Amino acid sequence: MKIEHLAEPELEFGTGKHIDIRFGLMNYKPFDYKDIRAPKAIKLGLIGTNETIEGVSTWVEKCSQGIPAKESNKYTLFPEFPGFGENTNLPAPLTSTAHRPIKLSEFEKILKLEKQEDIVTQTAALFLEEIEYLTQSSAVDIAVCAIPDILVDYLENRDAESNKSTHKDFRDYLKARAMRFLMHTQLILPSTYDTSKRRQ
Repeated sequence: MKIEHLAEPELEFGTGKHIDIRFGLMNYKPFDYKDIRAPKAIKLGLIGTNETIEGVSTWVEKCSQGIPAKESNKYTLFPEFPGFGENTNLPAPLTSTAHRPIKLSEFEKILKLEKQEDIVTQTAALFLEEIEYLTQSSAVDIAVCAIPDILVDYLENRDAESNKSTHKDFRDYLKARAMRFLMHTQLILPSTYDTSKRRQ
């Protein structure tokens, strides 16, 4: 048997090349940063409860200032995040330009339903209605669905108690149904922006 090592190809960025997309962006800017058509800002539309919208907004602002590297002897695994903004190598800032709050009571009401499939489709419908509104009423690039704890807890408990393979996946279902709006969508859990919410 002959084993041949293939060198990892370098990726091209704005002012240089690197094999790792993270370090390439941090050091050399996006590939199209000089293009007049390149986005000058990435506008977020936040959908969720008042609590989750506030949490994501605060987290995005924190990220813009930079996040230090995780203490580890594996520097390339846990590098710093340098932040973003006009005077950084990531010049297109994230801005939350539209907030679409959903009452927590709406989730509580749906989670009382008996059929799991109905719970998934109806909670997804809450987000889909707001995504549709954003496509029609706001100049938003990405719809960020900030999932509340009450829904995260339900989905995790459901998966732990029965056969996960038979469930309608909430994330996949929501993302698939949202494709018709031709807008980028991103789901974010409370554990992303609040370390106290991370499961052990």
